[in-house]
Amino acid sequence: MVWREQGVGDEILFASCYQDLVDRADHVIIECEPRLRRLFARSFPTATVRAQPPPHEGESEPRNLGDFDVQVAAGSVPRYVRRDVRDFPTRNAFLVPDPDRVAFWRARVARFGAGLNVGISWRSRINQGLRGRLYTALPDWGPVLGVEGVNWVNLQYDDCSEELAEAERVHGVTIHTWDDIDLMMDLDNVAALTTALDLVIAPGNAVSHMAASLGVPDWQMDLPDDYSSLGMAGYLWMPTMRRFTRRHDEGWERVVAEVGASLETVVRKRRLRSA
Repeated sequence: MVWREQGVGDEILFASCYQDLVDRADHVIIECEPRLRRLFARSFPTATVRAQPPPHEGESEPRNLGDFDVQVAAGSVPRYVRRDVRDFPTRNAFLVPDPDRVAFWRARVARFGAGLNVGISWRSRINQGLRGRLYTALPDWGPVLGVEGVNWVNLQYDDCSEELAEAERVHGVTIHTWDDIDLMMDLDNVAALTTALDLVIAPGNAVSHMAASLGVPDWQMDLPDDYSSLGMAGYLWMPTMRRFTRRHDEGWERVVAEVGASLETVVRKRRLRSA
């Protein structure tokens, strides 16, 4: 039995190791954040996937169902199956979205017409204290949002209406969002929407890890010493992730400019291919 990590992004990260357990054990029970249950059940169909049991009344810790022989925390699974860089599989995706919902979102996104469909997130919901240094502010995304030929899709999952309105006003763009999807709670639907996009740009949060786990090209703006980078420039856990890192002694301006320049290059090459 694998029990869940704190934080959806970390839980998705360590889920990249779950298939190794499924292949080795007689049977695997995966306990996860309730919002991930449907996505994980589809992705690991031979495992028993269930939401973490709630605590008994008056208790603070989840109850133990006792229907397993051995247990491991999700964050400890790599200790057994990723002991060397050669242990990381060269696969682009390990989570499986709902194909019907993917078709729905692809049809909806196609209504934008020509252009690169890019989903964006710029911070975590928890953004206080030292965590604040990990995240950007959307109004500062001028070099990115100023790139023409892009259809912008909001993937920021908490109340960000004022930030979206300010960014649209300052940069003269439309950032598409829909009232019929809950970006915080309906993660199975979010996975389908993400799969329908051409690219996701985000910090090291659940949005970035969701995109990369689905095999969607993902540009992550982060710090160079993020623990999961393993001291490398790339990202062994999820090969479709490209990292744009800043030094500790600088702000995000250079990184945002690099992302904007890279996006401009992608859009230009796309135009040449379609000409």
